[in-house]
Amino acid sequence: MLVASLTWSAMSMPMSIVRVVMGQVGYTARQSLTTIEIHFVGMYAPGFITGTLIQKFGPQWNVLAGVLIFFVGLVFNFLAKEDDNGSVAIWMLGLFLVGVAWNFCFTAATIWTTALYKKMPRLKPRVQAANDASMFLFGGAWLVSSSFIFEKGGSGLEGWDVLNGVVVGLVALMGLLVVWDAVLAKRETTAIKTSMQAAVTEEKVVVDA
Repeated sequence: MLVASLTWSAMSMPMSIVRVVMGQVGYTARQSLTTIEIHFVGMYAPGFITGTLIQKFGPQWNVLAGVLIFFVGLVFNFLAKEDDNGSVAIWMLGLFLVGVAWNFCFTAATIWTTALYKKMPRLKPRVQAANDASMFLFGGAWLVSSSFIFEKGGSGLEGWDVLNGVVVGLVALMGLLVVWDAVLAKRETTAIKTSMQAAVTEEKVVVDA
């Protein structure tokens, strides 16, 4: 559930501020609008393949792929410059990749959440309600705070860099959560195998006796 919340936050913070920043550093309204439009394409176009990828590799690996794409997109966000010194294509590519990353992470996180009530279907309404509430409350809080973070960073490119620095932290936390879950799952699997081997050994000893 927390992965979905972090995904929404990491995607919506740059999206909500990018047009303001681009206007401050010399880009036209048409250029910033096109950047947002390309961002939306990145958010939804991968939906044609993410389901297949999740089915083949599992939600955890897709979240990690999304985390990597997030980081690449954020690199381009940090490289974005004023209209006189940079290219609008860098802004577009950065926001496009952030959108793609959101699709990978959010779709996988949604599928992952269903595993929480797979063995106990009666918990489905509670789990879904908790997931939606945490996602929109957490994501909404970061979205509202994005303008404050941007202004405290100095507005313009300075504020943009500070905002993306916060997003880096959110994405890193997302990656750590997935890795930690994988470690716990491996420990559980190892414990089960050890217990089964011990039971087989004990049964063999009793039979031999």
